[in-house]
Amino acid sequence: MTSDGVPIGTAGVYNTVRILEKIPRLNIYTHWLALVYTIPMERGKGYGALLCEKVEEEAKKEGISKLHLYTYTAESLYKRGGWQLVERIEVESRNIVLMEKELAILK
Repeated sequence: MTSDGVPIGTAGVYNTVRILEKIPRLNIYTHWLALVYTIPMERGKGYGALLCEKVEEEAKKEGISKLHLYTYTAESLYKRGGWQLVERIEVESRNIVLMEKELAILK
């Protein structure tokens, strides 16, 4: 994502994410929203939510019906976006939240 031609954020769908190294049983989930990032001076302006919406739209176009994510910093952002709690996991002294979102596939 850019603002006036300057990169300010990123996000994407990935088939593998770092938590799978720590918790292999989560390999049952195949599509992950990950690397959602907004540069510090642009945070709090809704860009994170907008990035998620755009990634979800693109995932639908690709026929993906469900996305998963994990976070230990932004649970409230994802809840506001309609993500549902799957489970809480303690990993390396962090309270990780695993979430999912059903997507209506575009035809």
